[in-house]
Amino acid sequence: MKKWLKPALLVLLVAAVILIVRFTPLRDYLDFQKLYEGRDNLLDYVNNYYILSVAVYILVYFAVVALSIPGATI
Repeated sequence: MKKWLKPALLVLLVAAVILIVRFTPLRDYLDFQKLYEGRDNLLDYVNNYYILSVAVYILVYFAVVALSIPGATI
């Protein structure tokens, strides 16, 4: 693989994501008001179903660790 191909693909991927978010209805879900409402809904759910929330968190954590899914890689 040529040296310049990897960075070029990364730039194209980032540009594609920006364009998709900008020109689709997805943009409506990514504003601060929606994120704040989603946070409130999540906190309410966790408060109402604490044991279930903890169990789901543990299961997701184990799945990520078992499959070695990286959280932040470059």
